[in-house]
Amino acid sequence: MLLVFLRYNSSSNSPGDNRTLEDLYGLLGGTDVESAVANVRRIMVSCNLKTRLSEVMDLESDFDGFFDAVNLERLKNNPRPVEDRVVFRSYLD
Repeated sequence: MLLVFLRYNSSSNSPGDNRTLEDLYGLLGGTDVESAVANVRRIMVSCNLKTRLSEVMDLESDFDGFFDAVNLERLKNNPRPVEDRVVFRSYLD
């Protein structure tokens, strides 16, 4: 999910969030969201970890239950609100 949230939050419009995200990309060895995601994905692959949620669950049949089980209160400090399941789902493909 880290890769999903990196991409999802890359379009945050909250003041200060873009600088924080740029710092995070640098810590992950990238200069932007895509290079940071590529670096994390490379590390995950080298550790034989799954890199896509669709590799561990059937998104078509399980996503609604998965989304409903997420405690949205815990995501209140996310730079970009996670309220619209259709928009969030689009980042999983």
